[in-house]
Amino acid sequence: MAEGLVYFLLENMVSLLEEEASFQSGIRSDVKGLRDSLKSMVAFLREAEGMEVGPALKDRVKQVQELAYDVDDVLDHFMLQVSHSNRHKFTEPLRRPARTVKRQLTWRKFFPKIKDLKERIDSIINRDKIRFTALQTGSSSTTARKDPRVAYPVIEDSKIVGIKKPMEELSRLLYAEESSCSWISVVGVGGLGKTTLAKKVYTSSEVKKDFSSHAWIDMSQPFNSKELLQRLLKELFREWWEPLPEGVDNMETGTLIEQLRNFLQPKRYVVVFDDVWCIDVLESIKSAFADSIRGNGSRVMLITRSHEIASKCDHVYNLRPLLNKEAWNLFCMMAFRSPGDQGFCPPELEASSKKIVEFCEGLPLAIVSIGDFLSKKEKTMIEWEKLHNGLGYELERNNSLSCIPAALLLSYNNLPYHLKPCFLYFSVFPQSFKVKCSRLIRLWIAEGFVQRKEGKTLEEVADDYLNKLISGNLVEVAGRDFDGPPRTCRVHSIMHMIILLKSKEENFSSVYADQNMDSQHGKIRRLSILHNCNNINENMSFTDTRAFFLFQEANLFNSSTSRRFSSLKVLDLQDAPIVNFPDENLPRLRYLSLRNTNIRELPKSLGNSRNLETLDLKKTNVSVLPTNILSLQYLRHLLVCGKDRGNCVRFNYVQGLKLPAGIQHLNSLHSLSFVKPEGDRHIIRELENLVELRKLGVEVKREDWEYLCLSIQKMKNLNTFDVASANMEEVLVLDLHARFTPPPSLQRLYLKGRLEKVPNWISQLSRLVKISLKWSRLSRTPLGAIQALPSLMELQLVDAYTGQELVFEAGWFQKLKILELDQFHQLNTVTVQDQTMPGLQKLTIRRCKNMKMVPVGIIYLTRLKALNLYEMPEDLVITLDKNRGVDHLMGMNVLTSSTSQCTSTQVLLIPQPHPNDRLS
Repeated sequence: MAEGLVYFLLENMVSLLEEEASFQSGIRSDVKGLRDSLKSMVAFLREAEGMEVGPALKDRVKQVQELAYDVDDVLDHFMLQVSHSNRHKFTEPLRRPARTVKRQLTWRKFFPKIKDLKERIDSIINRDKIRFTALQTGSSSTTARKDPRVAYPVIEDSKIVGIKKPMEELSRLLYAEESSCSWISVVGVGGLGKTTLAKKVYTSSEVKKDFSSHAWIDMSQPFNSKELLQRLLKELFREWWEPLPEGVDNMETGTLIEQLRNFLQPKRYVVVFDDVWCIDVLESIKSAFADSIRGNGSRVMLITRSHEIASKCDHVYNLRPLLNKEAWNLFCMMAFRSPGDQGFCPPELEASSKKIVEFCEGLPLAIVSIGDFLSKKEKTMIEWEKLHNGLGYELERNNSLSCIPAALLLSYNNLPYHLKPCFLYFSVFPQSFKVKCSRLIRLWIAEGFVQRKEGKTLEEVADDYLNKLISGNLVEVAGRDFDGPPRTCRVHSIMHMIILLKSKEENFSSVYADQNMDSQHGKIRRLSILHNCNNINENMSFTDTRAFFLFQEANLFNSSTSRRFSSLKVLDLQDAPIVNFPDENLPRLRYLSLRNTNIRELPKSLGNSRNLETLDLKKTNVSVLPTNILSLQYLRHLLVCGKDRGNCVRFNYVQGLKLPAGIQHLNSLHSLSFVKPEGDRHIIRELENLVELRKLGVEVKREDWEYLCLSIQKMKNLNTFDVASANMEEVLVLDLHARFTPPPSLQRLYLKGRLEKVPNWISQLSRLVKISLKWSRLSRTPLGAIQALPSLMELQLVDAYTGQELVFEAGWFQKLKILELDQFHQLNTVTVQDQTMPGLQKLTIRRCKNMKMVPVGIIYLTRLKALNLYEMPEDLVITLDKNRGVDHLMGMNVLTSSTSQCTSTQVLLIPQPHPNDRLS
């Protein structure tokens, strides 16, 4: 990770050189000298990554890491100073000469620090006259990696758990008749047993008999195309006891491909490439298999951790973690395998053992390694609890468990430099914490981890970063939006513990839980307090701390502690019990989250945080945005809405915040929601200057809609539009402006308030994936006006129609997956015709008090996975209980549950898989 940080510094130095081109040549020489020293640092760290790290080298690496942080601090402080002279955008041409002089003076002020840092870097790098290679592209050392699998505990074949079914499934793919399975990939997280599974199938007597040629190539060491072809030819010829073609070691790639093609042509073969990290080399030799693999049942198998690589194959086999019962059986066989135990867990150790197994989350490597380690320990509760509570310590120091971090860290070590700090950022969150992807992305951007890319926003680039981590099986998707993208994510519990160890080693973050902060070792760069930390020692220094996170109820960020965090870039106090925010200057702050706190107003000093990019005030008691917010000209996300007033049944459950005049100056905004101009037309007209907006949520009066139309027509990038009337009785006249053309990029539309009709312009929104109509109270059904939208996946209707019957006609809503009907007070019948909503998976009906039966024609919803009914009439529930719902018509299992405290009832319908559904 430190290598990645230094690379970031190099990038910044190049930008600095370009920007300061008008400076004196002496200053350019200063910057160039530091840049060359930073190159040496990168080379040093790369070389060190491939070495056996002894105490001396480890100490030197630590010094280089600390130096990298120090350089980052100085450059960050320098850029902060010069940026203050560049905040007057409209008078920039007049100010440029004075700004240039100021930058020169500022540089001279910082020059002694720069010179000192350069000397310190050169001193470390040149110690013992070690010389390192120049910077090269990529992040991993070219030094051969050790294969951690050699250290795995041995388990007898007869005791391997949970492998029978995967073996059968993988074998079926090898023998499938269709040629579409010629290239197969086995994919899954490290330590899941992919190689073990493939090896069992590959070495089976059936495969040895039915395939005439076999080759297993370990790809854990880097190969070029020529080396890989030579290795493959040697494996194949050796099996047949045939001499290699003469001069094979000197052949060019094209000749080697021809030799391989000729050898394979008449044969039925199976070739396995194990531990594939890069697809490029395999793609370059793919033509060698092209003629022979189709039609004769030959197979090429790739074993990889990367979904991106796996997707290149005809068929992807996703290996899943062990089921709970399988995990428990495997653990017991390993931990209690002495003759006296015979795989039986003593009752007094059962609770502790189950906690350990649960922590492993079905990962065979972890279960086998920890079970093997415990088998050598005394069978006492003290020993078992000691391991569970101190597993991080044991993973770090105990050779018996070293294979776990070694195996999982292979994925980390193979990450490109720019993804390493992004991955380590999961260290600041609690174990098993499901973090919203949007939150994580904004944090990465605030930290400077995301590089600009032409044609993309920073958020889009960061989203690509996250998808790379997910594709590489380092990060798990915890929840998805209805249209597919990840909404929340997490890391495996074992991986999280390893991230904590790596973050500690890199001095990336300091995490406190169940302990008081009474001492520190070195500088704290990122501080995360999880729980049960009651005080911060007054002598502890946080002047170098870049990020502060609080995940506990006690407020440790107050007026007495805040002044010690002057260098913060990130301050995340979401859910913290704070009422007042300290009035302290935080000039470097880029991210501030006060979401779900009790804060009532923002301090005046916030206007000095001129680099702020994200301000999250959702679910706070702040009701008015102060005028000093207008000085935050780099603000990208202004997320504001008051605390919920009751539950979501009420019209005003979301409270918009009052906007100050002058909002037009925040023209870097991407998100502005939820706000209310309170009838100030000037403010509404100002919105037209916010052309970078992607998300807008606004409360508008009837007479101001035309002005809002003029504004949002200019927001060509707008994808989410949330508009509400001032009160439940006021009509939203959304077709007042006849020539209104909505932004074609719009994907989500939320309309809250009375409607006379569904706006005509909605039918133009070909990219719309979600519509929410709340309290529309239309006298005519809204369905016909929106049924033909080609991309619509979710439809939410709350008190949207006053009629008694709702009919979904044949051919309507071809892409719809989720439908919600809520508070239809007169509705008594919902009719579903054949061939409507063919992809509907979830149907929710709430508080429709006159409905006495489930939708007529529900049998046509053949892909329906869940029918959720809340606070519905007892007659409907009784009908479902009596007839077992509609399971006799749809082949579904019906689960009914209710609570004694209320009349709410939920009926969950779980259908059998549709025959046309593909395995995902």
